[in-house]
Amino acid sequence: MGFLNFITGGGAKVQITLPTVAFPSLPIAVKIHVTAADAFACTNVFIDVSASEHVQIRPHGAPADVTETTSTFSTSVAVAPGFALAKGETKELVGIVTLPPGSQPSYHGKHARHVWTIQARLEAKGNDPDSGWKEIRIGANM
Repeated sequence: MGFLNFITGGGAKVQITLPTVAFPSLPIAVKIHVTAADAFACTNVFIDVSASEHVQIRPHGAPADVTETTSTFSTSVAVAPGFALAKGETKELVGIVTLPPGSQPSYHGKHARHVWTIQARLEAKGNDPDSGWKEIRIGANM
């Protein structure tokens, strides 16, 4: 079982909790919960942040929609040093990320949307375990 987890990243389960809404220039606290499926060690803990704009329209007379997606932001922030856990052991961490001033807020319109996502990732041998991408709402600064 341990060898398979080494290859697939299944040596640990990673979950995150995000605030309901966050804002550019202000710290965003990301709660990270790690549970070891087997004896597990990682070298670093990262928070990855990504944003993208998605546009979908049907030009007049066209038989199908035209869809375009553009990445508007991407970063990876080291938030904690590595650690080791025994099988079944858990660890709680809080990582802080701050989006640059003027970052485009989240929006969901009729033909376009701007989406922000965050994941926590553990750097480990084999496939890095992660939380999977989770959407977060980013508000506009006043």
